[in-house]
Amino acid sequence: MGQYWKIINIDKAQSLENHGGLKLWEILMSTVAETLVDMLKLPRLLQYRFNDAAVAVARAKHVSSRLVALPQELIDAITALIESDTDVICLGLTNSDFFRLLAPELKKAVVRDEAPWAGDRLIFVGDYAHGVPDGLLADHELTDITSQHDLEDSEWKEYAQEPTEEAILHNLNTKELVRDRVVAESDYAYSLGEVVCTHAQRTHDPPGTEGLGCRGEWPGHRFDLATMHNLEEEWTDVSERAVGNLKAANLDDKLDGKRA
Repeated sequence: MGQYWKIINIDKAQSLENHGGLKLWEILMSTVAETLVDMLKLPRLLQYRFNDAAVAVARAKHVSSRLVALPQELIDAITALIESDTDVICLGLTNSDFFRLLAPELKKAVVRDEAPWAGDRLIFVGDYAHGVPDGLLADHELTDITSQHDLEDSEWKEYAQEPTEEAILHNLNTKELVRDRVVAESDYAYSLGEVVCTHAQRTHDPPGTEGLGCRGEWPGHRFDLATMHNLEEEWTDVSERAVGNLKAANLDDKLDGKRA
C-alpha cells in the first residue's frame, strides 16, 4: 500500500505544499521537490565592506538629519531591535550613512527573501517514521513532528512558492556537495530538489521506499544552493552518489528537471 510523505522544514515549522500524489515515487516524479531549487539558491551579491572612515564621511553629508545626529550608541541600540526585514531595508535606504551602517543586515535580509529555506534543517519524512535521528530536535519540535505526522492538525504550516554558472547543492552539516551539471548530464536529470529528498528520507517501514531504504544519509541536515565561487573550505563531491540515489528510487529516465 505504501505510505505518504512530506518535505518538512524543521526550523520554520513548514512543509512544502503538495496538491499531487503523496507517495514517495509520486512526489519525486512530480515537480514538488523542484521548488527547493529556488528556496535554497543563494543570490549573488556584491560584498559591501565599509570602514569607520567611510561611515564618518557619509554621516558628515547628512548632519542636518535629526536621526543621523543621534549618538552612535543610540543608533546601534535602535538598529539592534529591528526584526522586520522590510524595516531594515527601508532604514538602510534612508541615506548613504544608514546604507553603510546596515550593509551586513541588508545583505542578510535579501538572502532571507531570495532563499527562504537556505541553511534550515530539512527532512523528507514518511508516515511510518518512528521519531527522528538522535539530537536532531528539541523536545517541543519532537512533539510536533512525531504526532503521527498529521501536520494539518499540528503547528506545522504549509509554505507555497513557485519553482524559478553551475549550481552546487551544499550539505552544510557534512561538507558534501552535489553538482547540478553532473545530475543534468545523467539519465536521471531531475532537479537538486529531488536530490535532497532522496538523501533526507526518514521512515521505519519500507513499503513505498523503492530502492532507497528507510533512512537516507542526510535527514534533518542543513542545505543551500550556490556556485563554486562561494566555496571557501574543502568539500566532498558526492554527485555520482546522488545520481545513484535517483536511480535507486526507481524513477523514470528524465531529461528536463528544473536547473538551478
